[in-house]
Amino acid sequence: DDLYVDNALSAMLQEAERLQADVFCGNEFYLTAADPLPVDLSGLKEENLLKVGFLTREESMQEGRCELAGSMKERMDRWLAHRYHWSVFGKLFRTDFLREAGISFPDIRLGEDHLFVLNALLKARVYADQVRSPYIYRTGNVSSISRGNKNPGVFLNAMRAIFESFDLIDTALEGIGFFEEHPEYIHSLKAFHIRRLEEGFAVPKYHEIGREALSSNEEVQALFSRYFGKMGSFVEKTLFDSYDLRGTDAAFESFFRYENLKRLREESEFFSFL
Repeated sequence: DDLYVDNALSAMLQEAERLQADVFCGNEFYLTAADPLPVDLSGLKEENLLKVGFLTREESMQEGRCELAGSMKERMDRWLAHRYHWSVFGKLFRTDFLREAGISFPDIRLGEDHLFVLNALLKARVYADQVRSPYIYRTGNVSSISRGNKNPGVFLNAMRAIFESFDLIDTALEGIGFFEEHPEYIHSLKAFHIRRLEEGFAVPKYHEIGREALSSNEEVQALFSRYFGKMGSFVEKTLFDSYDLRGTDAAFESFFRYENLKRLREESEFFSFL
């Protein structure tokens, strides 16, 4: 139910082929700031679109400018700073590259896009990004399936994704010499990934559903036992204690609310994540 703007894909493909890129991405996109939202987003007016970028306002004015990813250190520094973003939309991936590198979406329900794009950034010979806004992302007055109200399944999916992510990231980094020389980046990548899952899903759901309801949920109990055996109850208590200390309104969750998007659009047509 999202939308690529007119001719965006053909223009991106042409530039990706020119650069012989394994991955090509537009580093800006649009969020919808309209209530109600039309079914067909192509009819939205400019004042109902908030332009969002993973770059500075000055860089955003250089429309069409391309950059190629450099060393592994530069790639990871830019990833951790949101300069290379984990979203899959607005990106083209060369299928031969994905097959040769063995890259696919991991078998988890949340955060799989994050790990897919990270893996591509790690393995791509040519990873290109361009100052371009090819994509309109539907937000504002719709409910995400992955964030369904008081849905313990969302919390369970977030926990599974967090617990699985340690091994998944280790597998992605395996055999890359940079991480043997700089193990501190391994910790940073895992913390970055887990923070996104907690702020976007686990912590909001924890406070929405409540500790008592989650602790008494048989599926939650079984999940902690599956991953931590006899230590399951202890890990659950420790984790839930930490969530009690965190705010009920995570930044990632609140950013996409219509009221916030409308306010941002009234202040400026452009918002930078940097």
